[in-house]
Amino acid sequence: SEKYLAANPEDLAFKIKWATFLYRDGQTEKMDEFLRGPMDLSKLPDDMRFPATRQLAWLYAERGMSINALEIAYQLRKNFPRNGDAHMAYMTIFLDREKTLDEQFSPKIVGLDTAIAVEEEGSPKKWYVIESNPGSDKDAFSPEDPLAKKLLGKKSGDEIVQDEGKPSAAHLKIIEIKSKYVHALHETMTTFPYLFNEGDNPAFKRFTIKTSPASGKETGKQMMEAMDSQMEGRD
Repeated sequence: SEKYLAANPEDLAFKIKWATFLYRDGQTEKMDEFLRGPMDLSKLPDDMRFPATRQLAWLYAERGMSINALEIAYQLRKNFPRNGDAHMAYMTIFLDREKTLDEQFSPKIVGLDTAIAVEEEGSPKKWYVIESNPGSDKDAFSPEDPLAKKLLGKKSGDEIVQDEGKPSAAHLKIIEIKSKYVHALHETMTTFPYLFNEGDNPAFKRFTIKTSPASGKETGKQMMEAMDSQMEGRD
């Protein structure tokens, strides 16, 4: 394995398989050395992109690297938005995260990796995400985007003007700020029940979405029960 890696250092899919072997063999130091290195998921071949990405997220989670696990799982659900298994992996990793991250997931001002709800008078609210690698997501922006620059550093209740000085100028009010990871969880909770046929898993059809902080434990319990039901249905 190590000889192959020395000759093929760009084979990320094999590296992930190798790291899984190291984990099972108890060679955690070598595994952690790999996990702390750079990860370019674009190097994964198309037929391996989903399973390898999901496995990498799991490896990070098993080693207590919660933020890395969440970011990889976040990218997984973003790249496979209609895949129920991608959403299931994201929910599981989010619920099993280190609780020390909770404060980080309650931003008071707009920053990198935040989701922002803005509202123009007379129009429904719209969500945007600011992140380093927005990809092709039309509602995600890099910090260098003109709209992102106007939003950064602002707090709930602040207003900005989009396309200032142009006929298309719009006054937008910030009405809510979340961590992008929390926002992704809420999106998944909303869409997940519809990714399966009712006959495949009626538990998800009965699932009630509650996103308020006060109902967090109840929602988490419901989600875990529904996911357990989904896994049992596959056995």
